[in-house]
Amino acid sequence: IGGLVLWYSVFSGKSAEKATLQRALEKLQAHEYADARRIAAEVRTGKDENFANVGGAFFVLGCVMAQDATEHENAQERQTLHLIASRYLEEARIRGIPPGHEKEGLLLLGRSLHHGGRFPASIPVLKEALAQNPAAKGEILYLLADGYLQLSPPNLEQASAQARRLLVR
Repeated sequence: IGGLVLWYSVFSGKSAEKATLQRALEKLQAHEYADARRIAAEVRTGKDENFANVGGAFFVLGCVMAQDATEHENAQERQTLHLIASRYLEEARIRGIPPGHEKEGLLLLGRSLHHGGRFPASIPVLKEALAQNPAAKGEILYLLADGYLQLSPPNLEQASAQARRLLVR
C-alpha cells in the first residue's frame, strides 16, 4: 500500500499528505482557491474530524465560494454563488470560525448575505461586523444603507441614517 500511495503522489502531482484545516487555510491565504476548496472538502467529509475543524472547512469553502462569486460575469449566477457562500459561512459561524479569522468571517458573511439578496439577514450581521472591522467602515455603511432600501417595505429612515454616517466618516 505504501508503494501505491507513493506512486499516486508522484504520478498525480498531488501530495499524499493528510488534508488538514491548516493546509486549507494556507492555500486560501496563498489565493490557491482550487486547492483550498479540495482540501477543505476533504476535511469537511473526514470521519475523524472534530466539530471545530469542520466549521473551519465550511469557512474556507465559504471564502472560496465568495471569491468565485466576485469573479463571475453573470449577475444572477453571482447572486446564487453569494447565497451558497453565505450558507457555508453561516455554518462556519455555528461550528466556529478558525481563530484569527472571526472578523474576516463576519464581514464576508454580511457581504455574502447582502449580495445574495438576503437583506433582512444581512443587516444584523453587518452591524456586528461594523464594530469589528473599522477599516471596512465605508463599505459596511454602504451595504447597510442599501440593505435598508432593499427591505420590503424599505426602511428609508435607517437607509438615510446610514448614508449620512457614510458621508461624515
